Amino acid sequence: MRSIAAFATRPTAARVLPLAAEGEMKMPQRLAEALFRKHEGNVHLTDEVRTALTALPVVLRNLKAGALVVREGAKPNGAIVIIDGCLFRHKIVADSKRQIFSFQIAGDMPDLQSLFLKEMDHSITALDDATIGMISHAAVLDLMQKNPAAAHLLWRDTLLDAAIFREWIANTGRRQGLSRMAHLICELVRRGETIGLSPNKTYQFDGTQTHYADAVGMSVVHVNRALKKLRSERLIEWDRPTIKVLDWAGLAEVGDFDDAYLEAR
Repeated sequence: MRSIAAFATRPTAARVLPLAAEGEMKMPQRLAEALFRKHEGNVHLTDEVRTALTALPVVLRNLKAGALVVREGAKPNGAIVIIDGCLFRHKIVADSKRQIFSFQIAGDMPDLQSLFLKEMDHSITALDDATIGMISHAAVLDLMQKNPAAAHLLWRDTLLDAAIFREWIANTGRRQGLSRMAHLICELVRRGETIGLSPNKTYQFDGTQTHYADAVGMSVVHVNRALKKLRSERLIEWDRPTIKVLDWAGLAEVGDFDDAYLEAR
C-alpha cells in the first residue's frame, strides 16, 4: 500500500489510469449486472433502459491495490463503473493526513459528478485488486439525452452517494468511536447484501485498520480497540479479509444504524 505521504507530496509519481479511446467494447454482462442489482430493488428497470445501458462502449481496466485511479485536480473525460473489487474516495489535508469519505463497490459509479463538475475535488484509489469499466462522458451524456429513464437512474445514483456522504458526516462528527466502527461495518455488509456480496452477513473487505481509521476519523490504536471490543462482545468476527456479523441487531444498535439512507429495502 502506498504511504499517505506519497499521495500528498508526490502525486505525479502515482499511477493514474487514463481513458483510452482504443479497446472500447460493449459493456460486459457482469458489469451491467453489478449496476442493475444496485437499483433494481427500488426502480423498475425496463428492457429499454437495460438495453441502452448495456450498449454503452466501455474500456476495461484491471487495477492493482493502491493504484490511483483519479487524482484530485484532474479533469476526467470519462466515468468509472466498478465491476469487481473496492475503490475509495479520499482527500489529503495540509499535514499529509488522509480522510476517506466513502468505499465504492461493484455497481458504483464513483466519479459520475465529473460529467458536470469538470475538475475533481478529491482522489479515487483502488483498495484492493479491482476491475473497472470506463465510459466516455460523451457516451454517457448522449445516453442521458436520448433516454430519460436511464438519466433518472444515473441521477438516483448520485443522490444515493450524497445520502452516504451525509451519514458519514454524522458518523465521524457525532458518534463515539465504538459506534463509528459498528456503523461502518453495518453499512459495508448491508451494501454488499444489495448486490449479492454479503451472504449470511459475511463480507470480504481487504482494507487494513489504517483504512478504517481514515474512514472514521480515529487513530489506528483506537480502531484496534474498537474492533477488539466488537469481537469480545460476540458482535462480529474479523479474520481479514472476512467480516462476519454474529449479532446483526446488536451491532446495529451499537452503531445507531438505520439502513433507510441506503434505499436498500
